[in-house]
Amino acid sequence: MKFSLPALVTAIVVSLPAQASDNFYAGIGATRAGRVSFAPGVSSANGHLSLTGYGGYNFSDSFAIEAGFGDAGSYQSAGLGAQYKLDASRWYIAAKGTVSLGEKWSLAGKVGVDRYSFDLSTPSGQADIVSTRLMYGLGLGYQLSEKLALTLEAEYAGKTRAPNLMLTHRRLQAGLRYAF
Repeated sequence: MKFSLPALVTAIVVSLPAQASDNFYAGIGATRAGRVSFAPGVSSANGHLSLTGYGGYNFSDSFAIEAGFGDAGSYQSAGLGAQYKLDASRWYIAAKGTVSLGEKWSLAGKVGVDRYSFDLSTPSGQADIVSTRLMYGLGLGYQLSEKLALTLEAEYAGKTRAPNLMLTHRRLQAGLRYAF
């Protein structure tokens, strides 16, 4: 695994709650990685289970800053007598607004920057591709207890196009969030 400044920043943000106030939170989300289209004539590939860890700081009950890092999928496909492989990771930072829908439920929206890193292997060689996109999303939260919540979020961050690759950044993620 390569050194990654975004991963380091995310790890620091997620670990701060151990030393800080009640305003910090951390969580993990799981999704099935999306579908990748490789070169024409090569079958599309579906990804596997993808995990994202995140942490944030609540400035108020309705506004937070959140950062996350995770696996964005691993894809393999064959076609035209050759193998195609893609490994992806992502990090993001976003502003998040939350509205209470009663005692247990909440609705959240976020907007920020999503940065994907891809390692692409094709018959014509290897390529490292970086894609930084505007990201936005909506989510629901259900409080299991004072500190623990179930989350369901839908996010969209556009498309990445490169030679032999077309990927849409869309995810539906379920997870757990813990408030410190």
